[in-house]
Amino acid sequence: MIIGIVVLLIIGFLILSWLGSQKEININLVDTDGTSVAGSLTLKDSTGRLVDTLPKGKSTKFKANLFPGDYTAKVTAEGYLPLDGETVTIESDDETGIVKLTLTKNLKATLTIALDTTKLYDGQTIVGKLNVLNSGNVFNTTDIIATTITPLQVTILPTGQSTLTSGGSANLDFEVKIKEGTTITKATASSITFKIKGSNVSSSKFDITAMPTINPTELTMTPSLTTTTNLTAGLQKETVLTFKNANKTIPLEDVKIEIHADAGFEDALDWITIANSETPLETTIPLIDPTKSQTIKIYIKAPIDAKKDEEFRGKIRVTTYSLKAPKEFLASYKVATETTVNLVFKMSPKIFNITCSKITGICTGAQKLSNGEARFENAGSVTIENILISLDLDAPEATANCQSYFRLWTPKIDKLEAGAKDGTTVVEVMDAPASGNTASEVCVLQWEYNNPLDPTTRERDRTIIEINKKTT
Repeated sequence: MIIGIVVLLIIGFLILSWLGSQKEININLVDTDGTSVAGSLTLKDSTGRLVDTLPKGKSTKFKANLFPGDYTAKVTAEGYLPLDGETVTIESDDETGIVKLTLTKNLKATLTIALDTTKLYDGQTIVGKLNVLNSGNVFNTTDIIATTITPLQVTILPTGQSTLTSGGSANLDFEVKIKEGTTITKATASSITFKIKGSNVSSSKFDITAMPTINPTELTMTPSLTTTTNLTAGLQKETVLTFKNANKTIPLEDVKIEIHADAGFEDALDWITIANSETPLETTIPLIDPTKSQTIKIYIKAPIDAKKDEEFRGKIRVTTYSLKAPKEFLASYKVATETTVNLVFKMSPKIFNITCSKITGICTGAQKLSNGEARFENAGSVTIENILISLDLDAPEATANCQSYFRLWTPKIDKLEAGAKDGTTVVEVMDAPASGNTASEVCVLQWEYNNPLDPTTRERDRTIIEINKKTT
């Protein structure tokens, strides 16, 4: 009797222990991103026996009373790859009572990243394109997300196209920048990957290097052009500008230098040219290493006909993604000295008086001007070239026999520098006029040259020379 009671107690204890080891387990269906998925669940124990789950039919969450051990789950959900033969292990010491079964969307697509750069500077925003090609079930482009490695932040821009059926494609614009509040002190390796939520479809990894930037105060330019630089009209002035990167660790890359005019001074931009540049007002320095300098050369030339106090005011603007903000340097140039053209002809005398004797036939008086007594002087500030000198026989004042009695020894002066007075010429009376007791001839001496201020303008001037004969 006692033995039977003991046996019953042992059996009851084992039954209670067995019942006590069962746990209520919550089985949740989720996709690869943790989003709940509605599907059907079949659960079997290790012997292949079906295990009751609630609710019946489709749901995102199921409950079952399970003993510790291994179970086999089968899940089906519309639009997802079936999950068959998934092992679910219940641990005796599991205190959560939650099991997650992960489903993958049944999608086939390719995602391709197109970006023109592999560097991103702090404060910069770059725009790329994501090419999407669907070769499977329908999905929405709004389900495409970006994953990055710190410190990048990616935003897919809105598009009017969302649903992609099989064979459909889309090009999505996206922006990349460094997360606000992130401090970059050195080049930092990062990457971007795009994926479709809940699926195993993803793009290849695109590597990007996050680059630090420096404060504009660490970029300097010498010489300073804040003080107005004086110019002489028509004369070219050369200035070498030195740009220094005062930062000790961060280089300046692709430094773009542009010259801009202030309002009202746009016409004077033509005065300035950056040397060795394809465009006259813009150039790029590829690299300025930390604590190092690079130079550019600019030429400034006001028009030769510019008037005094005409000026250029503007700025030399420096932009590079390596700077936290663009930097501008003032530039000012003013015409202090005008360029003038003033060719002066001096000759003495301009009247040749000759007296001849009837008896002897000898004539006396000025017949020839010596070297230096007839000359051109350049009283202007610019060189004059190719001065042509001749007799104007067609002038109304000129007499018919002028050329017979008058000789010009210097028909051309090749060059006469500004201020020069040695442009000498020689004129000579060859014979005194012979007709009658008294005779007179008039010659017109003329000269011409191209105006250095405007080579298309031909300058002309003249003087009258008289030859008078008196017979006694």
